[in-house]
Amino acid sequence: MGTVCLMTDFGLRDQYVFQMKAVIKRISPTSEIIDISHEIPKFDIPSGSFVLAQAARYLPESSAVVAVVDPGVGSDRRCIAIRTRHHYFVGPDNGLLYEAVRMDPVYEVREITSKEITLRRGGTFDGRDVFAPTAAHLVEGYPFSKVGPKLNNVHEYKFTKPDIREDKIIAHILYVDSFGNAVLDVTGGDFFFWAQKSRGFVVEIGEQRFHAALSSSYASITAAGLIQGSSGYMELSTNRGGAVSADIKTGIPIIITRSR
Repeated sequence: MGTVCLMTDFGLRDQYVFQMKAVIKRISPTSEIIDISHEIPKFDIPSGSFVLAQAARYLPESSAVVAVVDPGVGSDRRCIAIRTRHHYFVGPDNGLLYEAVRMDPVYEVREITSKEITLRRGGTFDGRDVFAPTAAHLVEGYPFSKVGPKLNNVHEYKFTKPDIREDKIIAHILYVDSFGNAVLDVTGGDFFFWAQKSRGFVVEIGEQRFHAALSSSYASITAAGLIQGSSGYMELSTNRGGAVSADIKTGIPIIITRSR
């Protein structure tokens, strides 16, 4: 029995996720299907990339991952399958898979062209017609070499990196979760080394400027807090108060300086 893990920006209102799962089950009836998320913000490749990279750390052995955040569906962007040492990743060649896959430096990429493993392609729903059936066939043992021609390059999307200076950090938001926690591109280790013994900070987001205290838990935050989250990255958070600013969104810069 194989495992297929699904991540999309489809939501659960429509029939799309069901159709993908039904296609998988028709090809691989004994496969287990695990949902990563279907609530990625629409067309938001950076957010999808972050969620997928975090999920990839905990995949069951020999899983096939189908990830679909695909604003270019129907265009000339390629449909790809990637084999790493332990898993398969299937999705659009738009950078969505890149950060998750490059955690394993040994991988092979192929363009999905085999008519044996895909449905008739309609041009608007490659998640159902191309990606889901390809993943199902792979967990059933279909030879990876027959998926299609080998590719030497893929579209890369890489997480931003912070600019860490003596007097400040210029960070960027990698992801905003459903609680409003803004995940920054600064690891806890880098932040604590920079912060030294400081516990208070000034945060600037655009024209806004406010104080944030270093916290060890969400419950201990009184107004705005900086906390190392479960991803290992620092987060700008509140205690059940949602996002610290209405301007919070993926990719924007945040400046942090020590206040004490």
